[in-house]
Amino acid sequence: MQSSDERRFSEAMAVLTSVLGQEQSRVRIKGFWMTLRQYPLEAVLRAIEAAMMTKWYPFPQPADLIAFIEGSPEDRAEISWAHLWRLFDRGVSTYRTVYCDDSVLAECVRAVFGDWLRAGLCPRADSDDPVGYQTYHKTWVKTYQALSRIQRTYDPVLRGRAALEGFKTEREADTVRLDRQGRIGLMTHEALKRLQVQERPAMVRALEADV
Repeated sequence: MQSSDERRFSEAMAVLTSVLGQEQSRVRIKGFWMTLRQYPLEAVLRAIEAAMMTKWYPFPQPADLIAFIEGSPEDRAEISWAHLWRLFDRGVSTYRTVYCDDSVLAECVRAVFGDWLRAGLCPRADSDDPVGYQTYHKTWVKTYQALSRIQRTYDPVLRGRAALEGFKTEREADTVRLDRQGRIGLMTHEALKRLQVQERPAMVRALEADV
């Protein structure tokens, strides 16, 4: 959601609070906003509407609305598989580096294929090896669900051949960004480094939790 969506979000939360017979609270609404703003407004509004039709006591938590938005663990795994193939369908080759807002997706690529370069060798559904495609698909869904249950932040960067061999031009240093809704865009190498600095504290905390 964007800052301009906060008013509509707050209004919807006020309706939810009223429907469930709870007192209005700006602090509660602000907390929900901070947690849910990573999702599109329409998806959040649908989740709030679904919550109104469910019995809650005393009030749904942000995680409950996220469950409505993202669906079951298997749903999320299937969506991530579709997002991976969207990269290939849009002509993104493994020559380029990809930054995944969903770090579980990036880790799943490494767990299932070994690395980003080998992911590009995965047979397509309409190829001469449909069995190979189905095998990777099933492995992906199981692996993504397993990684998601760990609840940690993984390295979100899938390094392409250009990065591994050394950039030859400034354009080659540009990184493809895949967001949680499957949208694809370009970001400069400098923008990537700034994002990595932001992600590092969460990754360090996750590593410390494993020690």
